[in-house]
Amino acid sequence: MRLFKLLPLIIITLCLINSVACFSQNLDFNKFKRDGIHYPGDLLTKKDSLQWPVEFDITLNIKEIKNINIENTFFESYFWFNIESKYPAIYTSNHGEIIPLNPIVDNLLIFSGFNLERNPNKGDVQINSEDGKFSYSQVIEALINHKWNLRNFPFDTQKLNFSFITQVDTSVVRINNSPKKLNSFNENNEFLSDGYMLNKMSHKKSFVEGAEKILVAPNTQRKIVFEKITYILELSRGGSWLYIKLFFGGFISFIISWLIFLVPKRELDSRTNIAVASIFGALGNKYFVEQSLPNVQVLMKADIINNLVIVLIVFNIIMMITQANKKLKFLRIKSNKKVMVVSGLIFLLTNLIVLIW
Repeated sequence: MRLFKLLPLIIITLCLINSVACFSQNLDFNKFKRDGIHYPGDLLTKKDSLQWPVEFDITLNIKEIKNINIENTFFESYFWFNIESKYPAIYTSNHGEIIPLNPIVDNLLIFSGFNLERNPNKGDVQINSEDGKFSYSQVIEALINHKWNLRNFPFDTQKLNFSFITQVDTSVVRINNSPKKLNSFNENNEFLSDGYMLNKMSHKKSFVEGAEKILVAPNTQRKIVFEKITYILELSRGGSWLYIKLFFGGFISFIISWLIFLVPKRELDSRTNIAVASIFGALGNKYFVEQSLPNVQVLMKADIINNLVIVLIVFNIIMMITQANKKLKFLRIKSNKKVMVVSGLIFLLTNLIVLIW
């Protein structure tokens, strides 16, 4: 009985929810953007040519990259960018209201993750007198924040990010990579640290939700949404010399442990001395690699390679012990030649898997 009494109330509630949903879907948010009351608060009429959102096209030209150092959380760059729009820097509406549209000066757009080391050259604002189009260009030398991804070290590729993010909602300002001008970077960079090379440049777009709420329609609020465009310059380590430099000591230690099986089985003391020397050599090489890096808390390929070398040296020592102890029959490989072949194949295969993976 109670359910039947509540049924009319449930039906009325569902109808109200459905009516609100239909009302929200039928709202003309574009109309509210121009009424001067709702966000962004500028009154525009049908006679005004300004249409929200205003689109800015960005072009980036990277001249120099320097101070690349694993111990730093930044790199230094000298670059030039250009921003264009089909509207003038200052738009005057049909009823005389001035609407500033300079993306940098009027704080519609900022650089993300830039620490200006020096005072940048002033942006050169150019107004085309024929069609009133806006163009802004600026040369900057700055420190740019960078988070190192060293999981694949020493075969890692770093992504150097140059980001621009809007400071107003996407209903008012959108940013794009310029379809007319090409982004570029200087491949022959004389200040780039030895051992690095610049590969390619790309870009991606994303959206960031802010905490501020804006009024977009009568009794309708939502969180402000910013647009972000990030230009990505890929930086890699050139050549195989770093690989040889880092792991040469470890590989020599493995070869030394290999020599155990060239010594007659009866000369256990000589075999033991070689085993101890190879272990100390591998541990020393691991310490050398760790000292060449900052305090990294993730497992890197360099760690895996060093650990594999140590494990394989231990494997050779275990094979030596089984040959000397007749009680350990389940692991024994009597032939020194077979042990060397098995150990060598495991060494080559595991290193190849790590390099490909």
